[in-house]
Amino acid sequence: FLARRFKLLEQALVIEEQLRRAAFLNMSQDPAHPAMSLNARFSDVESIAESNQHLTRESLTSNKPANAVLHKVLNQLEELLADMKSDVSRLPATLARIPPVAQRLQMSERSILSRLTTSASLNSNSNSQTNGQLMNQFPHGFNNGPVNFANFRPQYSVPGQQNQ
Repeated sequence: FLARRFKLLEQALVIEEQLRRAAFLNMSQDPAHPAMSLNARFSDVESIAESNQHLTRESLTSNKPANAVLHKVLNQLEELLADMKSDVSRLPATLARIPPVAQRLQMSERSILSRLTTSASLNSNSNSQTNGQLMNQFPHGFNNGPVNFANFRPQYSVPGQQNQ
């Protein structure tokens, strides 16, 4: 179980580093790419369905104009879904032609992992430096961790508390 979790974490970190590198290189997806047409059609289907969902309630009340519009909308959705189905059948061949992410980013998985470990060690070093700076803010006696204040007597008393 833990091995799978660590593998998933490693994959997530690799993907995060790849996205960071893509942003650094100002890479973006080509909207004219065939794989992106499926995304565009899905957003079309979603917007049409959301904008016309009120027609189903109106057509149930025997509203003839709403019925006619609903049939046209359903035909439009059916055509879009048929187009999406054909796009999905071509998708594996299209995706096979796309070069791997590591190649497009000019980074191997090994270099990504080394950058991740380097950034992790830099973060731990900065945390220890920050802790060192915090420790230097206080006088020497207060740097030893928790202090026992059992014998400490405040100068002022808290209202409702008895003086000892």
